[in-house]
Formats: sequence, C-alpha cells, structure tokens
Amino acid sequence: MKQQYKGRKTRVEKPTRPFDGLIKQLNKEQLVLVNLDKAKDFVQECGKRGIVCGVGSKYNGGLVIYKKN
Repeated sequence: MKQQYKGRKTRVEKPTRPFDGLIKQLNKEQLVLVNLDKAKDFVQECGKRGIVCGVGSKYNGGLVIYKKN
C-alpha cells in the first residue's frame, strides 16, 4: 500500500516582543531612526528592557534615538 502524504510540518513562530529589530540595531550601531508616531512607545520599551537612551533631533520625518553609555 502507498503511504499517505501528510504534508509539510507547519512552522511554529515564536511570539516576538515589540521593537525587537530596532533594539538589536540600537545595540549594534548606537543610533536608530524611529518614526515620530512610534518614538514614545520605543523609548518606553527600551526603558522596560533596561536600556538608557536619549532623543536627538528630527530627521526626515523621524526622530534620532541614541544609546547612552
């Protein structure tokens, strides 16, 4: 008898925390450009994770966020 094809296993995705990619970029490069609408939430998320960051100037419709040492 032929075996039935059961298909490929579906990939289970882990739930991600907000702004994971931007925080990784901040750790690597020390500067991140964040959309004005999301800047407040991003700074709050950095605070929750224990990252001290400062707010720079506006640039092309976004805010420059930098990591303090």
